[in-house]
Amino acid sequence: MENKIAKQEIVIYSGKNGEVKLNADFRNETVWATQLQIADIFGIDRSGITKHINKIISSGEINKKSNVHFLHIANSDKPVAFYSLDIILSVGYRVNSAKAMEFRKWVNSILKEYLLNGVIINQSRLDQLNKTIEIISRSSIPEISGVASILQNYTKGLGLLDNYDRQEFSNPKNKNKGKWQLTYKEAIYFT
Repeated sequence: MENKIAKQEIVIYSGKNGEVKLNADFRNETVWATQLQIADIFGIDRSGITKHINKIISSGEINKKSNVHFLHIANSDKPVAFYSLDIILSVGYRVNSAKAMEFRKWVNSILKEYLLNGVIINQSRLDQLNKTIEIISRSSIPEISGVASILQNYTKGLGLLDNYDRQEFSNPKNKNKGKWQLTYKEAIYFT
């Protein structure tokens, strides 16, 4: 498990002073962080993080068994505790620091976007996907470039659906005059 977690490192939060990388566990849909990483996110001493985590667990707010994992790390005498996203968020709402306030604002904006739009778009990861598809579409192997073409059409479709859901879908200018266009009446007839 140690190797899998180490290879699946993602950035879940980027504050004013840079990125904080945390270990992703996609199978269990969470991320994992040590007390030191959590302290870095919120800009406080590790002892403060320990105090908050102990209170969160002892109060029964979060179950320790499923939210704390101990992993053996190279050059460490004993296993290191990693804490789940649930604990990270709970600590974030208890800590009183400028970094914690910045983090809470970020979390609240994500939650608001999800509640209002029903989805969160990670634009940088979507841009990375589009760039990757663009690169593999240049392949001289027809099977690979063909798959890239299908993926390009799929991602364009996702973009159109996202614009429609956000009510940002505009009627395109008719640049293709002379081509057949589906009318509303025809669309109703075929459905």
